[in-house]
Amino acid sequence: MLVSVIIVNYNVKYFLGQCLASVQNALLGIKAEIIVVDNASTDNSCAYLKTYFPFVKLIENTTNAGFSKACNAGAAIALGEFILFLNPDTLIDEIVVKESIAFIKSQKNIGAVGVQMIDGSGKFLPESKRSFPSVISSFYKLTGLASLFSSSKKINKYGLGNFNKNEIHEVDALCGAFMLMPKYVFTMCNGFDEQFFMYGEDIDLCYRIKQLNYCNYYLGNLSIIHFKGESIHKPNIKYTKIFYGAMKVFVEKHYAKTKAIQYATIIQWLINITAIAAFIKQGVRKFFLPLLDVVIVYASLFRVKQIWVNYIKNGVEFNTYFITYAIPLYTIAFVLAAVVSGIYDNVYKPSKALLASVSATVVLLAFYSLLPENIRFSRGVVLVGSIVATILITVSRWVLLHFKIGNYQNFSLLKSVIIGTEQMAENIIALLTKFNLQEKIITTIAIKNYTKELKENITRFNINEIIFSNPELSVHEIILIMKQYAKQCCFSFYNSSTNTIINSYNKNKTGISYSVNGAFNLSMSYYKRLKRWVDIVASFMLLLTFPLQLLFIKNGFKAIKNCWQIFIGYKTFVGYHFYNNHLPFIKPSVIQCSSTKNALNKEVLVQADKQYAKDYDYLTDIKLIIFNYKQLDK
Repeated sequence: MLVSVIIVNYNVKYFLGQCLASVQNALLGIKAEIIVVDNASTDNSCAYLKTYFPFVKLIENTTNAGFSKACNAGAAIALGEFILFLNPDTLIDEIVVKESIAFIKSQKNIGAVGVQMIDGSGKFLPESKRSFPSVISSFYKLTGLASLFSSSKKINKYGLGNFNKNEIHEVDALCGAFMLMPKYVFTMCNGFDEQFFMYGEDIDLCYRIKQLNYCNYYLGNLSIIHFKGESIHKPNIKYTKIFYGAMKVFVEKHYAKTKAIQYATIIQWLINITAIAAFIKQGVRKFFLPLLDVVIVYASLFRVKQIWVNYIKNGVEFNTYFITYAIPLYTIAFVLAAVVSGIYDNVYKPSKALLASVSATVVLLAFYSLLPENIRFSRGVVLVGSIVATILITVSRWVLLHFKIGNYQNFSLLKSVIIGTEQMAENIIALLTKFNLQEKIITTIAIKNYTKELKENITRFNINEIIFSNPELSVHEIILIMKQYAKQCCFSFYNSSTNTIINSYNKNKTGISYSVNGAFNLSMSYYKRLKRWVDIVASFMLLLTFPLQLLFIKNGFKAIKNCWQIFIGYKTFVGYHFYNNHLPFIKPSVIQCSSTKNALNKEVLVQADKQYAKDYDYLTDIKLIIFNYKQLDK
């Protein structure tokens, strides 16, 4: 056995599927094995592997053991002369394994090799080559100066900024996303240090390799795609603490005690400062649009009220005491209604903002009509103010989209080209249709003509997304295209063997996957939110009228307890008959999605669960709650 490929997986089965497909192609003609260590994934990864990749040696951990421990478990059963540690969110060039092994065999005293990595947008990942961390290099990285002066030998010493990324260099440290080494070197190092749960373990191993007088090499002439962001969202507080906490462990382990204490103190201060900055940045990104909408709605209602007073009421103010609270209350009602209507599901789509705002206007007017007479101040102000707010919110989305403010992007508005055969294009369009994304496809380019036609179509149709069809188009060719068009386009990847599309437009965010098995309404945030709103409103009403539950339900106290658990989010009213990882997750339920459970066999009930998840509608939940009212104590 020449090589053992070890992959640690955690809840990224569709990315893993495409990774394995690329690994298969890279191992053609090589006597090799693939070992996947699953760290207790909850996305049905193991069943997925057994179905599509039965040849894989699978280790199923019952808990998340962390990267180091999982890698060691895989290495313990590896039979290869070489071990390749590979992340599941990667696509590897067909020549990369053969060329890497050939390089190791051609040199003396090589401990490990890594390769050039690009992210899902085609940009170079600086962690492909690194030096060992120090106080000053960590300071530059934490403060962002290393990124600002990326080619500086001094300031970006950690990222070896002065090294040509396309050439071969001896380096201190490599990235664990792709690290190939002779098995005997790994054994001599006693494997990964398991005190590193995530991050830092690769640097620690590289350090110990060099202590044994072996060299680590970065092969800039070979490339892989590393999507990143799949295991942990970054940059955020959790990432900052884990990553730089690992750096602290590394320094304390390998550096002199005095130096380690100084490093730990400085890094801890930097971590705290960076964590606070990340928290603020997260908050701004998360609440920017809702706060913008609150300002727009409030200003619209307030200004319309002023104009109404000046020109309709001839300067006479509204004489109700409620005027102080009316506009804020109506503003909150408008924005909440817009949230339920899905205004933040696709933040840059003006039509989505328009429909959500119109829905909010209707809800607001209905809300107005239900108020007591003494706290109404003007239906006209509410209507005109809502119309003005709707127009301004819609325009604001267009402005954000047009000027790319806030680094937002609307990927349902992408103009996409497919590179592949006619049959593959049909498969891709059929898959995207399940997610209402088929309209973004502009044209298809045949494999044999893609070089010339791609350039022409990007210019002619203003294309900004390329969808690759693999294995018809090799990863080697895909990487070349990505590097060429990284500044103009984003990229998606279709694999025919698993019928999935994956993409990762931003290395700091979790990627997106589309699968024929994932086309469930309950997989989408809009329907999840509707279901939660039904739970909140229904449980609140039932809790508010709790004497009736004690009167009409056999075990009324149990029903009230269930309603409370639903209200605080521990349970849901309606759920599946049988819980399995094939369907979108639903919290424990009080009643099931079929009201005639006793009359149906298991096969029919399983199908009912699937249909419920696929075609979910909030009215279904409302009907089932009403129909099963007396069973709310179950």
